[in-house]
Amino acid sequence: MKQWTLQRMSRKDADEISSWIYDPPYERYSFEPTAETYETLLGGSYFSIRHVDGSLIGFCCLGREAQVPGGLKSNVYSEPAVDIGLGLNPSLTGKKLGAPFTAYVVHWARNAIDCRMLRLSVADFNVRARKTYEKVGFKKHQEFTNRGTLFYTMLLPASAIKDKNRLEAKVD
Repeated sequence: MKQWTLQRMSRKDADEISSWIYDPPYERYSFEPTAETYETLLGGSYFSIRHVDGSLIGFCCLGREAQVPGGLKSNVYSEPAVDIGLGLNPSLTGKKLGAPFTAYVVHWARNAIDCRMLRLSVADFNVRARKTYEKVGFKKHQEFTNRGTLFYTMLLPASAIKDKNRLEAKVD
């Protein structure tokens, strides 16, 4: 049974996401409800992920919106790959949902876009996310700094994406 659905970001979802507050040290991932936030979330690169019960699980983005400014300056995005960004509802973090959530997004991206490589960027301090991405199959590739924080790009070849049943997730 399909547990989650993904659709282009709506204003309602952007409102909810802009109200999410992440606990330290993840507070930098919280959005401010500003015109710039709404322009970003509703610009066409962001997608909402909902549980079948209607609750907002998280979001993802593709392309340039998933790239970190320091990585652009360091030229770590020059190799061909589709960049993905992820955000899990802060009320669901730390509940072992990161891997199935990431796998769901990876599977969707692989089917939605013809690509040979997926790439994401993750902060060094975010050990929880790095371990999650490694569980899904991403491997560290390059490092760069952004505003004094060390980041890594991580790569996942499309050929490494495992069977769909592993990617289904149950959120109860």
